[in-house]
Amino acid sequence: FKDTAPLIESVIDGYNVCIFAYGQTGSGKTFTMEGPKENPGVYTRALHLLFSKIEANRETEDTSVELSILEVYNEQICDLLVPASEARSKQFNIRTGGDTGNYVEGLSSRPVRSMQDIDKWCGVAHQHRTSGKTNMNEHSSRSHMVLYFIVRTTNIATGNQCYGKLSLIDLAGSERLKKSQAT
Repeated sequence: FKDTAPLIESVIDGYNVCIFAYGQTGSGKTFTMEGPKENPGVYTRALHLLFSKIEANRETEDTSVELSILEVYNEQICDLLVPASEARSKQFNIRTGGDTGNYVEGLSSRPVRSMQDIDKWCGVAHQHRTSGKTNMNEHSSRSHMVLYFIVRTTNIATGNQCYGKLSLIDLAGSERLKKSQAT
């Protein structure tokens, strides 16, 4: 994780950062990104660092963080922060522009101020995520999951603002469908 720490810090300065896990089903992508409480993964470590840096700069910067979570399953984007019936009935489009570059039009977001807020919304997202059994793994996600954190930082003295985006991505297994027998 120490190699990614400077990247996480740069999000507060207005940079866009993307960290993703890629590999075959059962290779440990989700474990690496999420990890258990006793051995936190990239998500938890990155967000602890992000919030500690925000706290350290509190006297000179006003920073807000918004979270969006989506999955891509069978080439369809699904908003994981809203009820599944609502999310699956909506058509999402990827757009370019705005303060943070590429974005998903109509994707919901939630303000987050702590790890407890993030844990709550990630719990909601996991309930809505598509999963199923494959020949490779009993509980395979079968979808790509993306956590977007939009970080807006305002310099208190000058009023200058910058926007950064942290994208944490857990990709579905990379093996061929023939091997996994996924549906």
